[in-house]
Order: sequence, then C-alpha cells, then structure tokens
Amino acid sequence: MAWAEECQEFGPTSFRVAPERAKAETMGNMSVGTCKLCKQVKRFAKAHIIPRSFFLGARGGSKHWSEARQGDAMPVAIWQNGVWDEAILCTDCDNSFSPWDDYGFKVLGNPPGNDLFPKDDSDVQPFVLKDIDYGRLKLFVLSVLWRASVSSKPFFARIQLGKHEATIADMIQKKNPGSCDQFPVVIGRLVCQQFPNAVFPPRNQRSPEGVNFNLLFLPSIKIMVKVDRRPLPQALEPIILKPQRENLAMPFPLHVGEILALQDGAETFRTRASRR
Repeated sequence: MAWAEECQEFGPTSFRVAPERAKAETMGNMSVGTCKLCKQVKRFAKAHIIPRSFFLGARGGSKHWSEARQGDAMPVAIWQNGVWDEAILCTDCDNSFSPWDDYGFKVLGNPPGNDLFPKDDSDVQPFVLKDIDYGRLKLFVLSVLWRASVSSKPFFARIQLGKHEATIADMIQKKNPGSCDQFPVVIGRLVCQQFPNAVFPPRNQRSPEGVNFNLLFLPSIKIMVKVDRRPLPQALEPIILKPQRENLAMPFPLHVGEILALQDGAETFRTRASRR
C-alpha cells in the first residue's frame, strides 16, 4: 500500500503531548437543536464520544492532548480531555451514557501490562476479563460506536454505520445489549507499542472473508465490532464478548499502517511546534 493511501485510510492520529503554549478548548454557549437519540429539540450537551475518563487517565503529566491531522489546513488541534461534539446529544441523553462509560473505564481503563514490552512471543498473552457485566460492557461499546457514527468531527469520519445506526440507537434507548452474536464484539490489548497512550481514530475494516467490522481504539485497547449480516468468521467465535464468567482480551500488535500514521502524526506535531 502506498504512503498516500495509508494517510487517506487512517486519517487523523491523536497522541499524548504537553505543548507549552497550547490553547485549551472552550465550551461557549451551547446551542439548541434536535438530539440525534431522542429526536427532541433541546439544548445540546458537550458530549464526549470516547469518555473523557480514558483521556484523563492516560495523559499523565500532560495538560492537553494533541490531535495531528494529515492534509488539514489546521494540522494540529488541542484538546484538554478528548474529542467532544456539541451538536449530537441533549443533556438528558448524554447523561444516560454515564453508567456505561463509567463501567467501560472500570474494566478497560487500565488493562494489565499496557506499559510493558514483551520480552519475546511467549510473553504476549491475552488477559482475562473476569466476572464482567456483559450488558453494561456491550452497551458501552455500542454507545461509543453510535456516538462516533453520528458525530461530524473529523476524528470519527471513518465510522458510518448506515442502516445499522438506527438499530443500535434503538438498542441503546431500550438498554438492550442484544445477544452475543448481534453486533458481536472482540476486545484486544495492544502490545509492543512505542506510544502506549496513543488513541487512533476509529475506522472500518474487512476480514479476509469480506465481513465488515468497525474498529474502536482506547489507550492500549482495540475493539472490533461486526456490522454485517454475514456470519462471523469462525476463528473469532471463541473470543467474542459473551455473558459468561470469563472473557479473553486477545493481544493485538499495531497494524503497519497504524504505526506509519502515528509516526506521521508525530512529525506533523513537531513541525507545527517548531514554527512557534
């Protein structure tokens, strides 16, 4: 795959930085409009697509996050606590996600071994998610995916659920996580990272069988969600999230394109910072 195609496929890359003269986000006066979930005209909330707790927990001593954008007139955007959208959810609907967001961070906010480099292949092992609440964790994943789909922010441009968007919205409103084979979820721990707190933009991907998945990224975590009526690839069936006592989070190395995108994003930021 050519370099230009890599940039186009992976889009903007967000990673942890501590710029000295960063300009923090400002909330301003929130506007009024039609909430994309309840469909009522209300005052919009400052809605975080990926919960702010993941960004606050991973930025360390830095005061801001920097989003490096390829091919953008403003190649570096500064955020205090992650990307948010002020035109998708009313306050009531945004607050309804809080229990799932809190639970998602409790389970996935500090995956074991996320700051360690494996010594060899034998050290690259899955970790076990024990006694999880399947419903809350599944609804957390689906709610992040749905928020990414309805957002117009460039960071989430690669997620478009199409006909599945309304189905997932209905599941969210009914607090219905669905069965394990309805939008099945695979959770993985990213390993062998030079920048363990990097957060990549979510994107779509096809399996070798041609089945469509959407990928969500959290610090040191990669989540796959099948958004396709075709059967789940057989190799993934044993590791999908299920309502059982133990689930596995598999070790995932970064794709070569993700590594290249991160390197390019870092160079974009260095270039921008040198001009100040």
